Amino acid sequence: MIELKNIDVTFEDRKQTVKAVQDVSLTVEKGDIYGIVGYSGAGKSTLGRTINLLDPVNEQSDPYVNIIVAREEDADNEAYQKVDEAYQAEDTKEVIEETSKGFSVPAWD
Repeated sequence: MIELKNIDVTFEDRKQTVKAVQDVSLTVEKGDIYGIVGYSGAGKSTLGRTINLLDPVNEQSDPYVNIIVAREEDADNEAYQKVDEAYQAEDTKEVIEETSKGFSVPAWD
């Protein structure tokens, strides 16, 4: 199970504080599969990196984080701590347009 409660992640960028993830809570039960979808810069990758313990949460967020990334018998968790990213879709396309691309039938000669 993965459980996050009230998670905040901020970082400094060119003399300003960027709130990459703000007050996120979620629970993912064993066997569940989810996708994180949002605009460019919405914090999707940062949230994924936080879940995989690659980015720290802010100390002031009072985090309750219970994260299991691998079985205990796995000596090296690095293989599990990766965040795959897809290309950024155009803002003008509908979800159905993006997700149906793989369903077209090729014209074979």
